[in-house]
Amino acid sequence: MDQLNSGAVFGPGAEVRMSKSQLGFIVALGIGSVMLGLVLQLTLLQYLQGFVALSTLFFASMFVFSSIVAVSGMKEGSLVAVDDSEALALNEFPYITVIVPSYVEPAVARQIVKSIWELNYPKNRMQVLIVLEEGDFATIEAYTQLALPKHFKVIVRPKGGAKTKPAAMNYLFDQGYVHWRSDFTVVFDSEDKPDKLQPRKAMVSYFREVVNNPHLVCVQARLAFSQNANRSWVTRMLNLDYLQHFSIMLPGLTRLGLVSPLGGTSNYILTSAIREVGGWDSLNVTEDMDLAVKFARLGYSTLVLDSITSEEAVENAFDMVKQRSRWIKGAIQTYFRHMRNPIRLQQELGWKGFVGFQYVIGAPLVLYLVNPVFWGMTAIYAVTHSEFIQQLYPPLIFYVAMFCFSAGNYMYVYMLKTAAFRTKNYSNVIMGLFAPLYWLLISIAGYVAVYQFLKSNKAAQGWSKTHHKGDNMEG
Repeated sequence: MDQLNSGAVFGPGAEVRMSKSQLGFIVALGIGSVMLGLVLQLTLLQYLQGFVALSTLFFASMFVFSSIVAVSGMKEGSLVAVDDSEALALNEFPYITVIVPSYVEPAVARQIVKSIWELNYPKNRMQVLIVLEEGDFATIEAYTQLALPKHFKVIVRPKGGAKTKPAAMNYLFDQGYVHWRSDFTVVFDSEDKPDKLQPRKAMVSYFREVVNNPHLVCVQARLAFSQNANRSWVTRMLNLDYLQHFSIMLPGLTRLGLVSPLGGTSNYILTSAIREVGGWDSLNVTEDMDLAVKFARLGYSTLVLDSITSEEAVENAFDMVKQRSRWIKGAIQTYFRHMRNPIRLQQELGWKGFVGFQYVIGAPLVLYLVNPVFWGMTAIYAVTHSEFIQQLYPPLIFYVAMFCFSAGNYMYVYMLKTAAFRTKNYSNVIMGLFAPLYWLLISIAGYVAVYQFLKSNKAAQGWSKTHHKGDNMEG
C-alpha cells in the first residue's frame, strides 16, 4: 500500500474544534476584561470607546499589511510567467498524478474528461484518478457511459468515514492508487477547464525556480471564474475578487515569504511533500488552506503561475453565502488547529511568518465580524447625527478611523480594478465600485461560519455542497 505517512506531526486536525487551553484562554480573556473594567470603574461609554479604539488600531494595521502585500504582488516577476514557446520546448516530463474528486456532479463528467484529455502533456507520463462516492448513482452512471482513455481510472470510494473532498483524496493514497512513480500531484475540480499548456508551464516554472529555491514544493496556477463571469452581479464580483486574489495578493504573499493559501485546485505539488505532511485534513472544509500552513511550517514554499484554470462561479447571493461560509469555516478550523501551540508555531515560522499567519489566516475572520458593526454605526450617524456615536470617537481615533474607512475601501476597489486591467478583463472594471455590497455578503457568510463552527462538531465539519452546470449552462 502507498499510504500517507505521519512523519510531520501537527497535532489533532479539524476533528477538534478548540483545545481546552484555547477555550480557557478565551474565557479568561473575557473575564479579565470585565475585571479590569470593574477595577478601573469604567463606564459603558468608556468600554465602548476602548472597543472602537482597539478596532481602529486593528483596521489600521490591516491596511498597512494589505498595502505591503499588494505592492509586493504588483512588482514584476511576482506572478511567474512562462511563454508558450518555453512550455512547448520542455523536454523533461515528471510523472503527474491528476486527481478529480467528484460528488453529485453528473452534469460536468464529460467536460472534465475532455479538459484533462486536451492537456498538452505526454499521456504516458500522467495518470488520472477520478474518485466518486458509493451511492452517488447519477455521477457513477455519467462516467460509466464515457469511453475513458487508458490512463484514466474511475475509483468508487466505499461508504464510511467523512464524505469530503480531502477524505476522497487521502483514500487514493491510502489504498495505493497513486502511482509509485508519481512526482507531482494536481487536483482538479469537476468543472475545471485548465489552460492546455498548464502542466508544461508548471514544470518549466518549477525547474526554473527550484535552482534558487530548493524548498519549492508547489506551483499554483491562477483560478478564474471565467466560465460564467458575466452571468450575474454575483459572478462578476466573484471573478473580480479571484482576479485580485490570484494575480496580486497571493503573488505578494509568496514574494514576501509568508503563508500563502492554496486554491483547492490546479496546484502542482510534489507528491513526496503530500506524503510527508500526512495528506489533507479529512474534516477541514478548506483543506487547501490547512495544507498551505503545513508546508509553511516545514519551511517549504510555493509560487503562483500565470496560467489560468477556468471555473464556474455560483450565480446568486444565497449560494455565494453558502459557499463562502464553508471557506471561512475552514479558515477558522485551520487557525485554531495551528494555534494550539503558538510557541511551536512561532519557532517553525519565525516572527515574520508568525505575524503573517495572524494577518493572512486569523485577521480576516475578525474583519468579517467587526465590519458590519462599524458600517451600522456609520449609517446610523449619517441619519441621526447621534451625539453618543460622536462620543465614541475622540479626535485622534476619529481621524485614524476616517482614514482607514476611506483608504481601506479605496485600496480594495483599486485592487479589483487593477486586477481587471492587468488581466485584460476590461468589461468588469466598473464592477469594482460595488465592492462594499460584496463585502456585506462576505460578512454575512462570516457570521454563518462562526455559528456553524460553534454549534457542534457535525455543523463545523459539514460540507456545504454547491453544484455546477458546466457546458449545460443555459442562456
